[in-house]
Amino acid sequence: MAYQWEEPFVVDDRAFRARYGDAATDRMLDRLRKVANQPSVNGAILPIDGDPAVRDAYAAWDANPCNTTTANAVVRSVGDLVRKVVTGDPDHNVPAHSGVRNVVLVGGDQMLPMGRLADTTKVGAEATYASQLPVGSQRSTLASGHFLSDDPYGSLDASEWLNRRLYLPSLAVGRLVDSPQQIAASAEAFLASGGTLTAGRVLAAGNEFMED
Repeated sequence: MAYQWEEPFVVDDRAFRARYGDAATDRMLDRLRKVANQPSVNGAILPIDGDPAVRDAYAAWDANPCNTTTANAVVRSVGDLVRKVVTGDPDHNVPAHSGVRNVVLVGGDQMLPMGRLADTTKVGAEATYASQLPVGSQRSTLASGHFLSDDPYGSLDASEWLNRRLYLPSLAVGRLVDSPQQIAASAEAFLASGGTLTAGRVLAAGNEFMED
């Protein structure tokens, strides 16, 4: 029988502890567990650093953080782990969690990389704006003709399309950023409001160069 929790919180415990220390990481995880245990969430913490494939992918990315290939290898390995949790992995005694509908990624791009996807746009390509970013992995991603996306984490069955993969959404994907203190504060705000925020204002934005 499949377990029916609905929302894994994907977190690299090792990376957070290495960057921010034990105290901040423990506080963050405590708040996330409280959110996950809410009946309206019905979630669970999914630590990814115990998976050998994920660890190997992270080691290669840590050695070359500006390389789109190593970053995408982390995305694939974590995505494979999420897929095994959802559909089950009999070879490793992992039961299916068919109730999963959402995935929450914990941490910014430097902790849990976004997918580096080919940008084939002819007008307004992301590479045009690379020089406006600080030197680092995100700038090199744009400069190499890619854009950043979390879509791969929510696609359980990507399709081959033209010369790349098309990530059709199977799961809703959200991300909590950035530091443990900020993530813990977001979790506390969720708990204090009972998971409901009342919007007082709405912002609608657009870009005039896209007008016909």
